[in-house]
Amino acid sequence: MSDSLIYSTVKPYISDANVIRNPIHVPLTLWSEQVFHKTQNYQENYPTSISLIHQCKSSQYNNLFVGNDWLLGLILLSLVLLVYVKTTFANIFHNILISLTNFQLARQFINENNAMVQKTSLILYPLFVLNVAVFTFALAQYFQIQFFSHKLMDFLFILAILTVFYTIKFLAYKLMGILIDKITETNVFMRHYGIFFKNLAIILTPLTAVAIYIKSDIAFYWLMIIFFIVVLFSILRIYRAFRLSLQMHYSLFYIFLYFCTVEIIPIIYSIKLLKMWV
Repeated sequence: MSDSLIYSTVKPYISDANVIRNPIHVPLTLWSEQVFHKTQNYQENYPTSISLIHQCKSSQYNNLFVGNDWLLGLILLSLVLLVYVKTTFANIFHNILISLTNFQLARQFINENNAMVQKTSLILYPLFVLNVAVFTFALAQYFQIQFFSHKLMDFLFILAILTVFYTIKFLAYKLMGILIDKITETNVFMRHYGIFFKNLAIILTPLTAVAIYIKSDIAFYWLMIIFFIVVLFSILRIYRAFRLSLQMHYSLFYIFLYFCTVEIIPIIYSIKLLKMWV
């Protein structure tokens, strides 16, 4: 490409100071180089280069899920399920929210293992995994991490990984209870943990729904808000587990073994798995 063509094409996007010092040969900015590398026809068609520039500049106003219409259907399904739980099981829905911070009510609530509570759990647990999958997929979109050629396959892959992860974690809870001969106490732990997962399902559903319409230039901040909410819930969940351990007079060895097995080790392996793909 001639210098004159480069200059006339990227003139609005280069430094005026460079133009004054060297008006003939103006170095391309990093952004301009990225624009030109995206097409092989810019030497033949000048208007094509100009339209590409406008297209790239306007892309920052798109959201992360452009072209993923199937994801809108998942979000609508999540909202419908959440509204169904809120209207059909209103009292249980209220108790789930209050039990997050009210420890005494939480102890009463986990003992109410009736059919309505079980139906609520059958909806909110999958809803939790689905919303975490949407959030993880949004992060992958933002950082341009792609596993397959089609984005739907990427989402299904993430959903499958999370399903396997939480299934293994559930089995690890059960195994720990058997190994230390504390099956009843372990079930109490798991029901308390369920309160946090159910609350996350309730909170993440509207947050991920809004994420569809967040513009790309501010999407990072919205995703970080969701991330810190998940981290905060994890800290509260671990604190609840430690408090329960002391009340049940667990030995420090069992507490250490528990946190290493079902909390720390999964986090370490998750980080290693993420590094393999990034």
